[in-house]
Amino acid sequence: MSIARACRFVMMKARYRRQAGKGYRERVTVNPPFRADIVGSFLRPPALKAARAQHDSGDLTSAELREIEDREIRNVVKQQADAGLQVATDGEIRRAWWHFDYFGGLNGVNIVDSDHG
Repeated sequence: MSIARACRFVMMKARYRRQAGKGYRERVTVNPPFRADIVGSFLRPPALKAARAQHDSGDLTSAELREIEDREIRNVVKQQADAGLQVATDGEIRRAWWHFDYFGGLNGVNIVDSDHG
C-alpha cells in the first residue's frame, strides 16, 4: 500500500470521527488498507497470579486452577467483545511465559526454571 493511500485513509477516519450523528463504526463503509489480528498475550489478572502461587504451593488443585483460568479467559473474551472485536483470542491466559513455548521447540535450547535472573 502506498503512503498516499494510507494518509487518505487516516484523514477520512478523522473526518468521520468529527461528524455528528451515528457512531464511528456505523459511518465507516470502507475496509482499512491493512490487516490486523490480536495474537498477543493479555496481562495476567491478579486473581490468576494468586491462584498460580497457591497451586505452586499445593494449596490449590490443578482442577481448581483450571476453573480460575477458564473464568479469566471468559473475562478476556468479554473485554474483546465489548471493544467491538469480531474475533477474539484467549489472551494466552494458560501460558506462563509465551517465549518458553517458542524457545523450547528449538534444537539445542533447554528451558531452565530459576528463581532469579
